[in-house]
Amino acid sequence: MKTFEPSRTTTRIPVRTDPGLRFAWAHAVLAVVLLLAEGIRLGVVPTEVSAASAMVLVGAGLPLPLRPVLGLVTWAFVTGFVVNELGELTLAASDLYRLGALVAAVGLVPTLVRRLRR
Repeated sequence: MKTFEPSRTTTRIPVRTDPGLRFAWAHAVLAVVLLLAEGIRLGVVPTEVSAASAMVLVGAGLPLPLRPVLGLVTWAFVTGFVVNELGELTLAASDLYRLGALVAAVGLVPTLVRRLRR
């Protein structure tokens, strides 16, 4: 039996260029970094630096509007699972400083590096 539906072709989604997939991969990288940091028993500050560094590297390929969101997610995971226990988020002064630093680092560092390289 023939169908009158035109044939469909599926195109592969380019993992390296699709912002949604890169954003999802960034979350996976964040989870791996935090699990490894816990596994080797890094302290709070080295874990924060490791998570921020990984997100700056991964976030460099994201569009500018997604980078601060990635910084916010990084802050939530670090504050909830590294600084506090069991995913509890707090908004003490140190948490707000951490929030600003992570959002600024993940959001702005890739842009500044690109401008300096020109």
